Amino acid sequence: MRILVIITVSIFLVSIISAQNISVSYPPSIESGRQFNLNLNLIDFKNDTYDVKIEILGHGERIAKIFNYGEWKSTYYYVNNAIKDNEEGVFQLEVENYTGNANIEIKIRDSKNNLKSFSNYSIEILEKQEENEITDYAIKNDYSNEEADEIGKTYSLINNTINNINKNTKFEPIKLNSKDIKISSSNQDLEKTRYATYSIVGFCIFLFFLFALNFLRKKYEKIHEEF
Repeated sequence: MRILVIITVSIFLVSIISAQNISVSYPPSIESGRQFNLNLNLIDFKNDTYDVKIEILGHGERIAKIFNYGEWKSTYYYVNNAIKDNEEGVFQLEVENYTGNANIEIKIRDSKNNLKSFSNYSIEILEKQEENEITDYAIKNDYSNEEADEIGKTYSLINNTINNINKNTKFEPIKLNSKDIKISSSNQDLEKTRYATYSIVGFCIFLFFLFALNFLRKKYEKIHEEF
């Protein structure tokens, strides 16, 4: 009878342990150098507080860092006391100097150092764009994500406008008459094109100035409200 009870309890415990699972959500692709969030939920875990390790591996090597209690650390380290069984954990990560497909492995450790691993997650790391370099710089200088994105988009708009002007502008040589040296019509067209180019660039700079002024005003109002 005692043996039967032990076997029954053992089967019950094994079924509980095997049912433990996780639910994760994160972007399917991210640009190199961009920060992103990974949301994690524990399923059928017992009441406890768990440490979490999130490895991002490219060609078998660690390629990411994780925001770990106020500082960026290698994903080699656990985030201690990171999540409870009935909570959702949000983890901020960043991949640097890597492009291509990468694998994600997640390890959950309970208060008694029992470990459970989950793998077969993947993410695509894309080449970093210039707009996002400006955005990341703004984030590091204490702008919100929304504000930094607006700065990056405005910069990209101005830069693309200038590039398009340069591509579409044809500079033709000045034609001179040996008998009577005069500015040809092609030269006059060139001058008009230059004036148009300067006007458009000036207008873009003016728009950026207005955006920056409006942003600073909102920033001032926000600081004023906090105090």
